[in-house]
Amino acid sequence: GIDHEAFHSNPVVLFNHNYDQIVGRASNVQVRGDKLIAEVEFDEEDEFAAGIARKVRSGFLNAASIGFIIKELSMYED
Repeated sequence: GIDHEAFHSNPVVLFNHNYDQIVGRASNVQVRGDKLIAEVEFDEEDEFAAGIARKVRSGFLNAASIGFIIKELSMYED
């Protein structure tokens, strides 16, 4: 599972996990099956972010990664 509640207080979307490159903000964050999904509003006033938005719209970029902290580790038996 994933707890994304803390993310809602500052739902920034970063480029390459770089805190100095905010390209947008996420909304409608939810878990569907085994996927974490969100809608992203890109900062179109920022030239770099607008470029990333164009890549998403044109299909050159179609996935993202998240940062996370493991709160509990479960061990699975064979």
